[in-house]
This record gives sequence, structure tokens and C-alpha cells, in this order.
Amino acid sequence: QRGAASIASVLGLLWSASKVFGALNRGINLAFGVPEGRPFYLSKLRYFAMTVGLSLLLLVAVGASTVLDLVSQLDLTRFGFDGTLFASLGGRVASLVSIFTTITLIYKVVPYERHAWRDILPGALAATLLFELGKALFVLYLGNVGNLEAVYGSLTSVIVLLLWLYFSARVLLFGAEICALRIDDRSKLTRRRMSAL
Repeated sequence: QRGAASIASVLGLLWSASKVFGALNRGINLAFGVPEGRPFYLSKLRYFAMTVGLSLLLLVAVGASTVLDLVSQLDLTRFGFDGTLFASLGGRVASLVSIFTTITLIYKVVPYERHAWRDILPGALAATLLFELGKALFVLYLGNVGNLEAVYGSLTSVIVLLLWLYFSARVLLFGAEICALRIDDRSKLTRRRMSAL
């Protein structure tokens, strides 16, 4: 009985997550100016595959973070490293790299039209930096300013999760707009060069 409930919970979670990816997919394609041109069933399969793929990528990021934690607990002073500095910098670099990789892959895979890496990297970098800044400010706010438990009670976790999801979606869409502007500028420049010939 417990096994069936667990399977149903996992399937429900994957279905809900694929709905989130569907909304992000439509938003990113809208930012890139690409009309949706896939049949319904292919879109659903694509959202589900993106959900599973991103989940695996997040597991790899968590694994890398765990490995960095284990390395930071080793005695690195005999190799000339400061263990606490290594742990702090290693954690931040791992976080930046995993977020940048995830966002870059989203901008490369999600749009129905393929774009060059040089067109999507500036938007991915801007979204990564905004995401890291927002994460730091969000943690600072929750730790020092916001007494959400007194206001929302037991719904505090849900409210915080929804706020974070909203912020993350806005950052992803903002980065997609930067990519779209870069692609548009490059196409205008190409048209000008062609007309000059």
C-alpha cells in the first residue's frame, strides 16, 4: 500500500513539474519570438523529458556539492591550502557553474529554433548572476528581516517556495529576453551587411 502511494506521489510530482516546464517553455519561446509548432502529445513528452533531464542535472550538482564538502573536511593545510577558504570558494564556484550550465542548457534546448552558443551565453550569464544575487538577498531577507511564520503560520514553506519559483521564472525569462535581443541585433547587422553589398 505504501509502495503504490509512493509511486503515485512521484508520478504526481513529475506531472506537476512538467506543467511548470510547459509554462517556462511557452514563455521562453515567446521571448525568442518562436511560435509553438509542435503537436500536443509531442509537447507533453518534451516537457516530461525536460523535467527528468533537469532533475538528473540537479542530482549531479548536489553530488558535486557533496564531494566538495568531503574534500573540504580533509586536512588540506599540508598541501598549502586553507580548508575553510577552499570550502567557501569551492561551494560558490560549484553553485555558479551548475546554475550557469543549467540555464545555458535551458536556453539551448527549450526554444523550437536552435541558436548559436555565442547568442545564448550573455543571457545565461546575466541570468546566473541575477539568480545568485537574488539567492543571497533572499536568504538574507528570510534570515534577518522576514518573520513569515508569524504572518502565514504553517503555510510559510508554501509561500516561500512560491516566491522563489516566481523569482526564478522571472530571472529565466529576463535572460531569454537578453538572448533574443542579441539574436535580433545580429540578424539586423547581417541584413545591413547584405544590403551594403
